[in-house]
Amino acid sequence: MLHGYRVDASEQEVLSAIPTLTLEKVRKFSYPNLFYSEIRSGFVHEGDTTSLGSSHPGGTRTADISYMNVIEKPYRRIHFSVEWLCKVAEAIGRNCASDFYLPRNPLPVAWWLDGGGV
Repeated sequence: MLHGYRVDASEQEVLSAIPTLTLEKVRKFSYPNLFYSEIRSGFVHEGDTTSLGSSHPGGTRTADISYMNVIEKPYRRIHFSVEWLCKVAEAIGRNCASDFYLPRNPLPVAWWLDGGGV
């Protein structure tokens, strides 16, 4: 069983190890994008994860992110723990609360997923 903390690498570590990759390609397979495309989008539009996501953890040990192996395709599915997602949402709220009443910035020319911003 794979847990996120055992296989994570920063964008810079991935780009250093494989210089031919683009930032856009690395972000395409990042946790934020995988969560949006495989978990959130499926639940919002279909009431369940997509075929690459799992609503159940991969094993009995607690992990923020885990991968479940199954016998049918796709063979490995990703799971995000609800507790961890709550911590992420709370951190986002704390970090952006002070900016709420500031003037809005213009929309970015390049979105984060396309290599823009931090």
